[in-house]
Amino acid sequence: MTRPLLTLLVLLTGLSAWCQPYSDLILVQAQYMPTSNAVSKPDSLQPELKSGQISATVPLYRGPGMLIVCSPAFERRVINTAYETGETPAADSPFASRTFSNRSLVSTIRLNLKDSALRLITAFVGRYFSEQGEGLQAARFTPGLACYAEKRFNQKLILRAGLYLSREYYGGLWRPLLGWDWIISDRIRTWALLPRNAVVDWRVLPRWHLCLHFRGINDSYGIGSADQTGWIAMQEGHLRLGQEYYVPRTSLVIAADAGISLNRQWWGANPSGSEQIRIKPGENLIFRVGLSWRILTDKRFNL
Repeated sequence: MTRPLLTLLVLLTGLSAWCQPYSDLILVQAQYMPTSNAVSKPDSLQPELKSGQISATVPLYRGPGMLIVCSPAFERRVINTAYETGETPAADSPFASRTFSNRSLVSTIRLNLKDSALRLITAFVGRYFSEQGEGLQAARFTPGLACYAEKRFNQKLILRAGLYLSREYYGGLWRPLLGWDWIISDRIRTWALLPRNAVVDWRVLPRWHLCLHFRGINDSYGIGSADQTGWIAMQEGHLRLGQEYYVPRTSLVIAADAGISLNRQWWGANPSGSEQIRIKPGENLIFRVGLSWRILTDKRFNL
C-alpha cells in the first residue's frame, strides 16, 4: 500500500477507533456462549448464543478540521433457549429459539474545534434487524445518534462526555456517555466510552498484549411476520479477558478471549403484541476469536 493511502486510512477512522489508539479497517470475529450450570440458576431460562460478524471502516471525506468515515457491518446471531428440564418456550413466546440478521451502518463525523484540545464526535447509526425464516418479517430500521465531546488535559489523559439516543422496538432509549483515554505507563493503557465499551491493555511482551474487555449490550429485534408487532430486547454486560497478537511484518492482529455475561435482562412482546414479558435468563460463559487488519492511529501505542 502506498504511503499516502496508508496515511489517509490512519487519519480517517470510525467512532470506535476515536475511542482507542487503533482502527480495525477489517474485522472478522465469531463468538460462542454455551449454557453453563456454573453461572446460571437451575430454574432460569438457559440460552445458548452463537454469532459471527464482519465489519469494515471506509474513508469518505477529509477536509479542514473535519473527518468523515462510515463503518458497515453484518452480523448473524443464533439464539437457542431451553429450561434445565429440556422444556422449551412456546413458539409464540418472544424468548423462543430464533435466528437474527443485523445489517448496520455507522457514519461518523469528527470536528476539531477552535480549542485544539477539544473535539466533537457525532455518529449516525442505522441498523436493520430481521428474524430469519420462511414467511417472517422484512428488516426493520432502527435509528440511533451518538454525540460526545472529548477534552485533552495532557499528553496522557483525555476525558469524554456525551449522549446516545435511539428508537428501539419498545420505544425510545437514551444513555449518557462517559469515557476516557489514559496512558498509565509505557506498557499499560486504558480507554472507554461507557456504557458501550471499556478496555485495559497491557503489553506483556513485544507484539503480545493481554486485554480486559467490557462491552455493554443493548439490542432489540422485531419478531414474527411483517404485519405483526412482536419484539425482544436484550440488555447485559460482557466481561472478557484475552490476548491480542500483532503478527510481525503485517497489519494483522489475532485475538482470542473468554469471559462471562453479567446482569442479563430480557424483555419482549409476543408476535401479536398482546402480552409483554420481562425475565432474567441464566448467564453464559463467553468465548470469542477474531482476526483484524489494524492500523495504529496513535504513535504512543507501543506494540
